Amino acid sequence: MSRARILILLLAIGSAILAVVLARGMLSQQPAPSATVEAPAPTVPVLVAAKDIALGERLIPIAVEWRDWPRGNLAPFMITREAKPAAIEEFEGRRARVAILAGEPIAESKLLSADSGSLMSSLVRDGLRAISIRISDRSAAGGFILPEDRVDIISTVRVLIESGVNGGSDKVIFFSSTLIENVRVLAINRTVPPVNESSIENPTVAVLELDPQQAELVARSQEQGELNLTLRSIAPKDGDPGEDRPRLAAMTEAPNGVEVYKQGLRFQYSCDPHCDPVLGNINAPFPLVIRDNGIGQSPANR
Repeated sequence: MSRARILILLLAIGSAILAVVLARGMLSQQPAPSATVEAPAPTVPVLVAAKDIALGERLIPIAVEWRDWPRGNLAPFMITREAKPAAIEEFEGRRARVAILAGEPIAESKLLSADSGSLMSSLVRDGLRAISIRISDRSAAGGFILPEDRVDIISTVRVLIESGVNGGSDKVIFFSSTLIENVRVLAINRTVPPVNESSIENPTVAVLELDPQQAELVARSQEQGELNLTLRSIAPKDGDPGEDRPRLAAMTEAPNGVEVYKQGLRFQYSCDPHCDPVLGNINAPFPLVIRDNGIGQSPANR
């Protein structure tokens, strides 16, 4: 190898070594990044549901627990261990006024207090009433109607149509109509929420939630006929979201009137265009004796 080539090779090696030394010097002069660790946000133990708690369910110690909660996100209703260290023992045995999901903070307003009355009175919403009716497997969808279901109430009455003055056979007709729709079931027998079974054996009593006027109608209809419950779908009705109040059915409205004799007394009752034509446009929620003596329609006086 010639001297020129050896000289060029030595220069290249020297340049490479110089470049490595310069690079290391530049890296050593750069400041090292500062390792900053943020302090964790202060927390406080808060009472929460350890599992899903159903409406009406009694609280037991394993159903609730203390869980750390950011102090900056505390709400006024939350129960902290600092304020109530014995809250788990204090709330044991109290029932849930509403359903509580696992991990949801417990609020005293969601629990029934010891002096708040019965569970049933707490289930009835403001402005409504609880009323019981007689039921059976046959009249309550085979026992598959459960508390918190929605039902319609159907009234069936026995109507005796007497023959006219010319002589003829009497007729007995059973007349059914829907009285009230979208009724909330509060209890079946003595079963209240939560219910783990898919049906209730031997149902005899249903407790329903109605407004005062509807409760009067149901009480009267129960004494004068038979009531049946029909189970509604759990899906909300299209175009009617959030509807959760019972309502009178259209058949209970009364724009027209006819005269009727019942037990020797003269009454005037009413009917809408959807009444059974066999009954001569009679729409009364109790047994009637109708005398076919040519009585015409007159304004309703009900």
